[in-house]
Amino acid sequence: MIGEQAYTGEVLHRIKEQIESAELVVALLTDANPNVYLEVGYARGRDRPTLLCIQAGDELKFDVAGHRAIEYADITDLEERFAAFLEELCRSGDISTGSLESVDTRRS
Repeated sequence: MIGEQAYTGEVLHRIKEQIESAELVVALLTDANPNVYLEVGYARGRDRPTLLCIQAGDELKFDVAGHRAIEYADITDLEERFAAFLEELCRSGDISTGSLESVDTRRS
């Protein structure tokens, strides 16, 4: 998570660097934070695979409504669904199992 890393310079530049080097971008779209939607658009524009997550009861905005998203009830449900999705991606070969070692699952 960017806010927990030591770095110098502009935060937007750091976010772009991390999106560009990511094997998978995970976006929590609950509460429709415009910055997160911007980051999703940037990731898609850079051809980075994205996983959208949204809490049950919230709606995806029109520009991403047609994309696959994990809908979750609470943080425990999200954790379980996210783990299952990552395993599916590894089995399909879309990401490497080595990528799972670098997944940051800390809660802020």
